[in-house]
Amino acid sequence: DFFFVTCPTICPVMKKNMLKVYEAYRDNPKVGILSHTIDPDHDTPAVLKQYAADLVVTGSTWQFVTGDREKIYD
Repeated sequence: DFFFVTCPTICPVMKKNMLKVYEAYRDNPKVGILSHTIDPDHDTPAVLKQYAADLVVTGSTWQFVTGDREKIYD
């Protein structure tokens, strides 16, 4: 999915639903979740790491990634 940490509108709803998916599949090695930030200027790897920690996301099932803004939007 695509999100940004400081999103005040749809992202909290998406986060709640993604947490349900994560909880249901976190122990299934065939399932992976990849969340791309659309605000790489703010959402640095350190910010994303803290975001995952705040959600109590552990392991490798749900990954949070950032990158070059143009490539993300492409």
